[in-house]
Amino acid sequence: MEEILKQGGVQFRALVERAASAIFILQGKKFCYANAATVAMSGYSHAELLTMNCWDIIHPDFQATVKAHYEEVKCQQEYPCDRPVLEVKFATKSGEERWAEVTSTVFDLANVPAILGIAFDITARKQAEAALCLSEEKFSKAFRASPDAITINTVVDGRYIEVNDGFLRATGYARQEVIGRTTIELGNWVNPADRDLMHRMLQQDFWVRDLEVAFRIKSGEVRVGLVSAELIHLGGELCLLAVVRDITERKRVEEALRVSEEKFSKAFRSSPDSITISTLTDGRVIEVNDSFLRITGYTREEVTNRTAAELNIWAKPTERILMEQMLQQQGEVLNLEASFCVKSGEVRTGLVSAEVIQLAGEPCLLIVIRDITDRKQADAQLLRSALYDHLTGLPNRALFMDRLRYALNHARRDDTYLFAILFLDVDRFKVVNDSLGHMMGDQLLIAIAARLEAAIRPGDTVARLGGDEFTILLDDIKVASDAIDVAERIHQKLQQPFNLSGHEVFTSASIGITLNQLYDLQKSRAQPINHHFNPASPKGVGSDILALRQYEQPEDLLRDADIAMYRAKALGKARHEVFDTSMRVQAVSLLQMEMDLRRAIERQEFRVHYQPIVLLKTGEITGFEALVRWQHPKRGLISPTAFIPVAEETGLIVPIGWWVLQEACQQMRSWQLAYAHLLQESTSALTISVNLSGKQFLQPDLLPQINRVLQETGLDTSSLKLEITESVIIEHTESITAILLELRAQGIQLYIDDFGTGYSSLSRLHQFPINRLKIDRSFVSRMHPNGNHNLQGDALEATPIVRTIITLADNLGMNVTAEGVETAQQLAQLKALGCECGQGYFFSRPIESNRVDAMLAASKYLPLG
Repeated sequence: MEEILKQGGVQFRALVERAASAIFILQGKKFCYANAATVAMSGYSHAELLTMNCWDIIHPDFQATVKAHYEEVKCQQEYPCDRPVLEVKFATKSGEERWAEVTSTVFDLANVPAILGIAFDITARKQAEAALCLSEEKFSKAFRASPDAITINTVVDGRYIEVNDGFLRATGYARQEVIGRTTIELGNWVNPADRDLMHRMLQQDFWVRDLEVAFRIKSGEVRVGLVSAELIHLGGELCLLAVVRDITERKRVEEALRVSEEKFSKAFRSSPDSITISTLTDGRVIEVNDSFLRITGYTREEVTNRTAAELNIWAKPTERILMEQMLQQQGEVLNLEASFCVKSGEVRTGLVSAEVIQLAGEPCLLIVIRDITDRKQADAQLLRSALYDHLTGLPNRALFMDRLRYALNHARRDDTYLFAILFLDVDRFKVVNDSLGHMMGDQLLIAIAARLEAAIRPGDTVARLGGDEFTILLDDIKVASDAIDVAERIHQKLQQPFNLSGHEVFTSASIGITLNQLYDLQKSRAQPINHHFNPASPKGVGSDILALRQYEQPEDLLRDADIAMYRAKALGKARHEVFDTSMRVQAVSLLQMEMDLRRAIERQEFRVHYQPIVLLKTGEITGFEALVRWQHPKRGLISPTAFIPVAEETGLIVPIGWWVLQEACQQMRSWQLAYAHLLQESTSALTISVNLSGKQFLQPDLLPQINRVLQETGLDTSSLKLEITESVIIEHTESITAILLELRAQGIQLYIDDFGTGYSSLSRLHQFPINRLKIDRSFVSRMHPNGNHNLQGDALEATPIVRTIITLADNLGMNVTAEGVETAQQLAQLKALGCECGQGYFFSRPIESNRVDAMLAASKYLPLG
C-alpha cells in the first residue's frame, strides 16, 4: 500500500491521509491500510488495525449483511460509477457502538484482490432518524441526549420547529429565543454562500453529509461545524432535519499542528508565552522564542546548548521532577504551576505545559511557560481585599468569623479551652465625622485600630466589622478575668487624645465581652457586672456562677457580645460589660416590642392624648400638646417612655409620628370649628403642638408631608406648633437650618422641647428661627421656695437655671413654656420669674379628646388655685 501511495505522489498521499472520511483497504478480511480518519473513527491505533480483521469491529448483527455486500462488490468491475452503499454498526476500541455509511470497490493490490472502503460516521444521523421514528414522543431521549446540535426547520419559511439541548448548549440560546424564528433572523450563517451550497445539495440529492460551514452563536462567536441534513416529513409537512457537529476545537488543533510543522513560525516567535525546545536525551536547549528572552533576561547565546539545570531555571527541583513524572505517565503536562528563576535571580510563577515532539526525526521536549506572576499577585491582593479591611488593614468580618469558627471547633475538642470575644463600638464617632469630616473620621479609625493592636497579644485577632465597630478574639486565655484586663487596657489606651491633622480628638469605646462558655450570672447580682469574674476561681469564674453550655455557632457569640456592648452603651458608654443570659432576655423583649409596634401601626392601636397649655397669668387655654399613647390589646395603655426609644431605634417613629400629626391636626381643626364662639371671645387662638423626632425631621419629604396634612385637615399653618429637641438641631445644624427657615416662612411656629437637658450651643441659638423654649420638667420639679442651696446631686435647686432660661429667651425674642408644673408653689415661682405659659398635672393630665370636649365646653379657662 505504501508503494501505491508513493506512486500517487505526495499530494495524493496527503489527500488520503488527511481526508475527513475513513479510507481503508481489506485483503481477505484483514486491514492492510487505514488512514488517520479510520484510526480516529475506530479508536484503534494504526498498528492495531493492521493486525485485525474487519469482523473484530463489525457488530455481530451486521456481519452477514457485510459478507453479502462484499460478495456483491467482488462481482463488480473495478471502480464502478454506481457503487452500493452499506449502513453498518461497528464498535470502537472503547466499546462504543457507532454507525458508518460504507461504499466500497474491488481492485487488485499486488495482483491480489483487495477492497477499498470509504466510510462516513453517520451515528448522529442515525440517532436523529431513530428519534424521529418515535412518533409517540416528539422529543425522544436520543434527540435530546445527542451531543451534536440537532434542529428541525420548516422548508417553506425555514423557521425552527424544534431544537435539542445540544443545540442550546452549543449556541447559548434559550429554547424560547429560537422556536419560530429563522436562521437568518438569528444570524447563524456567517457565510451566505455556505447556506446556498447546502440548499443546492438538498435540491439535488435531498441530503447533505458533513458539509463544513461557519456558524455564529448567541455571543457572536464564530464556530465551525460539520452539517449533515436531509428532508423529512413531520406531521405531513416537509421539514429539514439538520445535525451539526461542532468541530471548532478540532479545527484549532489541526491549525496548531499545521503551524507546529514550521520550526520557527511567526506563532512561535510572537507568542507572549515563553517557549523552549530542548533535546529529550540531555535537555540541552535547541531554540527559545523572544518571549523567553524577554521574561528571563537572558540572550539567545546564553541559553543555546545549555540545560535548565545549568541556567538554574527551576526554583524548586521537586517541581521539575513532578513535570518529568507527569510526562512519563500522561505523555503531556498541562498548566502545572511552578516557580522559575530569571537571570536577575528573581523568582516568578508560571503555568508549565510540556509535550514530546519530533523534530527532524529526533524526540524533543517542547515547554511553554505562561508567566502568571502578576496574576498571582493580583489574586493575592484580591484575597487580601476579601479578608482584610481596606482602611485599617485589620481582618474583616469574613476572616474574623473564620478564626472564631476555628476557635469554637477547638473548644469542642477541649472543654478546658477558653477564649473571649470583645465587641467594641466607638462612642460618639458620628460627632467626629459630622464635625471634622469623613477623612478625619477615617484617620481616627486607623489610629484606633493601631491602639487596639497594641493592647492585645500577638496571637489574638482584632478586626473591623464595619463603620466604627471592632471585634477582638482573645485566644486561649487562662482565666476569664483576662478578658476584662484587656478591656480595661483598651479604655486606658483610648483615653489618650488623638492628634488628627492638628485637631486634638478625645474618644472612648463601649465594649461587650462574651466567653465561649455561657455563664449564668444571676447569682452574682450583688456584684457590679464589670467584676463578675473571680480570678482566683478555676478559669476565673466565681464559685457562685454556673457554666451553662458551650456556644455552637460563631454568630451566637458575636450576637451576645453585641448585646453586652449595647448594655455598656446604655449604661453611660466608655465602659465594658460581660454578657449574661438576662441580657439576651432583655434583647428578645426589645425584639418582641419591635414586632408588637409594627403590628400596632397596622392595627391602629395608637391613641393621642392632649395636655392643655395655659397662660400662667390668666389660666386661659392657648393650645394642647399632642402626646401619643399605645393601647396594647393585652398589656393595656403603654407609656411612651416604654416604646418610644424602641420606635426611635427601629425607625418606626417615622410612621407613628406622621399618624400623630395627622390625627392631632384633624382633631384641632374639629375643636376650632366646634368652639368658634369661644375663640372669638378669647384673647388667644387655640393651637396644637406636635413633637417631631430627629428621624422624622430628617426625612427628605418632611415639608411635603406637613403641607399634605395641613391641606387634608384644613388646619391653618399658624395653628400648628412643631417641637424638636435641641440635640436634633445641634447634631444636624447644616442640613436642618434651611428646613427650619422654610417652616417659619410658612407660618409654623417652632419650639425647642426639654430645653436645658441637651448640648445646645448658646452662642448659636440666636441663629435658629425658634419661637419658644420649653423648660424641661426636671428643672421645674427642683424649684424650691427660698432657693434651698443645701440640696445635692439630682435634687440641686434649679430656680437659677429656670431664671436664666427665661432671661435668655427674653433676650432672644422667644417665649417660654414650663413643663411639669405640678404645684401651686411652682406656678407662683414661674409667674414671678416671668414665665408666660405652662403645662402639667397642676392644670391637667394628658386626656382623651372627648374629655377635652368636656373641658372646652365648660370653659376656656382653667383655675389657678
